[in-house]
Amino acid sequence: LDERVSFKRRCKNAFFDGAQLEEPLCAASVREGCIEDSEGNLQADFANEYLGGGALQGGNVQEEIRFAVCPECYVGMLFCECMLENEAIFIVGTQQYSRYSGYGDEFRFATPRMVEGERPGRLDRHGHWGPTITAFDALQHPGTGQFSASLINRELLKAYVACLGDFEDNSKGMGFATGNWGCGVFGGDPQLKSLIQWIAASAAKRSEMLYFPFGDARVDQLEEVIEALKGKTCAQVYELLMGRTPGAAFQEILAKSKI
Repeated sequence: LDERVSFKRRCKNAFFDGAQLEEPLCAASVREGCIEDSEGNLQADFANEYLGGGALQGGNVQEEIRFAVCPECYVGMLFCECMLENEAIFIVGTQQYSRYSGYGDEFRFATPRMVEGERPGRLDRHGHWGPTITAFDALQHPGTGQFSASLINRELLKAYVACLGDFEDNSKGMGFATGNWGCGVFGGDPQLKSLIQWIAASAAKRSEMLYFPFGDARVDQLEEVIEALKGKTCAQVYELLMGRTPGAAFQEILAKSKI
């Protein structure tokens, strides 16, 4: 009864230009497993603009799965309004009660995650026990236009707000655990989105971006790209994203880095 689950909304000035971000890139790594297993880090929820998306209507992709295994998240669907382009929602203190297998039509309950008397993490000073989840919505079906400056800046602003954490600094010092944000039914390019999120995490002064590709072969070269871009600033990587070819951004960036 002493524990708390909090829902918070954060916004940022709508003007945001990646070309002005002189912060150095933070550390980045590619990880196996699932975002929700990344304890001690800010955890991404690839949200619908309406929190929860199809969670109560048979949806079974990333956000809906997270709500199913962390059912306290459902409460936010009662009162969280549609997110604007410069907003993210933070869910702090939920517990994960079950493990699962599969994705989409193959999504299945596997086992209980917690047994009586066993708790991951620790109680913070505000009464939260579970992780900090950051819900942020990607553009839907952006097509080839997603490589334009205007749409890159839109996604960069959204991801940056998501990486800022909640106002009470429960996530201060944490890394940012994420993956293929908006790259399923929303039609985003995961090569582009992975680098946008790396820029955002760096600008927000996250200690590291931990990327969970969930078996998506389209980002198989991400580790090579991370190595090639070490030492660059956010603005330099932003410029590299301009006008890239959908599905070939990594290949083109790697070719440029060798010149």
